[in-house]
Amino acid sequence: KWETITKEWLNKYNIQYTNLVMQDFPTAQARRIVGDYGKWKGTEYLKTNSWIFIESSEIQAARIFEISKRPVLSIETGKLYK
Repeated sequence: KWETITKEWLNKYNIQYTNLVMQDFPTAQARRIVGDYGKWKGTEYLKTNSWIFIESSEIQAARIFEISKRPVLSIETGKLYK
């Protein structure tokens, strides 16, 4: 659902990326059952050689940093976790 919107945003701000990794759920209900999105994102971030993670949610940005201990920028607040 969010892939096209995310790619448009990245292109709008001229953000280069090699891979866009997104969770794939058949329904919103299935996605909500899994819950802790920040944990999944932080774990996926660790699998890359990316130097920063850009996150729209402040809560998730904090969680991604907690898991990865790597730079995360919260678009919601402008805070850089490092």
